[in-house]
Amino acid sequence: MPAWIEKRKDRILKDNPGMKEETAWAIATQQAHKLGKTPKGYGTAEGKAEAKKKYSKPRSDYRKTAAMMKTGAATRRALALAKRERQ
Repeated sequence: MPAWIEKRKDRILKDNPGMKEETAWAIATQQAHKLGKTPKGYGTAEGKAEAKKKYSKPRSDYRKTAAMMKTGAATRRALALAKRERQ
C-alpha cells in the first residue's frame, strides 16, 4: 500500500469526521490513481494477478509470528495436570 494513499485517507477523515473509513480509502485511492501516485497496475485485475504470481506461497508461509495452538478442553486439562505434576 503506497504511503501516500494512507496519509491522504487520514487527511480526508480529519476534514470529514462523519465519513466512513471505507469511503475515505476509496476517495484517496481514486485521487492517487488520477495524480499518478500509485504504481502502474495497482489495484487492477492485472496487478493483482501479478502479485499472486510473485507471492505464490501460502499466506501462512509469510507469517513472522507463531500460530496459536487450537486445543480442546481435554488437551488443556492434560496440560494443566502435567504442569501441576512438575511443581
